[in-house]
Formats: sequence, structure tokens, C-alpha cells
Amino acid sequence: MASIEAAKAALRKTIADNVGKLSTEEKERQSKIVFNRLINLPEFKNSKRVSVFLSTSDEIDTEPMVRKIFEGNKLCFVPRYSKAGMQMVRLASMEDWENLPVTKWNIKQPLLKDQREDAIETGKSKCIQENLIYPYN
Repeated sequence: MASIEAAKAALRKTIADNVGKLSTEEKERQSKIVFNRLINLPEFKNSKRVSVFLSTSDEIDTEPMVRKIFEGNKLCFVPRYSKAGMQMVRLASMEDWENLPVTKWNIKQPLLKDQREDAIETGKSKCIQENLIYPYN
């Protein structure tokens, strides 16, 4: 088991090193590819509730995805982490997203004290999860 953990740690370091070498322009280019593929998926087009993880500067940019969710009159849910676990809580609007505070990891997140609908408790939603890996050339 220790060798698996060591291999995972090494892989994470290699990925982080490679992502760190990508230019801002390349990250933007690849983010656009992912975005365009996503919005053309039938699962996305037909969804009414979408959960999306909010990105850091080293990940695929999910802000356009959040914007597209609201433009399509879909319900948008984002993560909110605490010591008790994770919730996928509803955002009211793009303005709500723009005003979210930032965590110590520099990720937007609704405040724990905010009363918000939790997608995990109230129903199914499609989930979009970005990865640190930039897969497209």
C-alpha cells in the first residue's frame, strides 16, 4: 500500500510540474476546448441541475461553464467544504458566483453560515469535475 501512495504522490508532483510549465495562453486554449465539448454534450443540454467544481488558476477554467449554466436557466450547484464534509450548494446567479469569498486555497466557496439548497440532499444533478491534468494538445 505504501508503494501505491508513493506512486500517487510522484504522479501528482509530475503533473503539477508539467502544468506549471504551461503558458496562460495554453491553459486558456485547452479550457476553451473542454468548454466547447461540454456544452455540446446531450447530457449537458438536457440537464436542469448541474453541479460544477470551481477551478483554481492551475485547472480548466470553469467560470464559463457556470455562466453557461445560468444562461441556460439551469440550477447551478458548487462545492462547499467543511470539517463535516462536502455539500454541493446552489448558487442563485452569476452575481452570486462573482461575490463568493475565496478560501485559503484560493477557491471561491459559499460561506458555511449561508442557508443554501444542497443538491446531495434535494435531488440528482449532472456533475462537472475539472482535473488538474490538461489532456488536449
